[in-house]
Amino acid sequence: LLFALAHTSPPQQPWPPLGPFLLGCACAWIYRATGRILAPMLLHAACNATAILFASYAPSWLDQISWLYQKL
Repeated sequence: LLFALAHTSPPQQPWPPLGPFLLGCACAWIYRATGRILAPMLLHAACNATAILFASYAPSWLDQISWLYQKL
């Protein structure tokens, strides 16, 4: 939940978005499973890189995943 709250923009969206909440859960699970911080860091970097690539080369794709950024 803290991960999702850190990825909000409070004036426009005071609730935590679902996408970062799920990513935070996945990163926590991976950390607990591996015991290493590098694995969730790599997952986070891969998600950021994917978002940048899709935003740059296929911006209409972002409309398809907008449901991830609705209220929990």
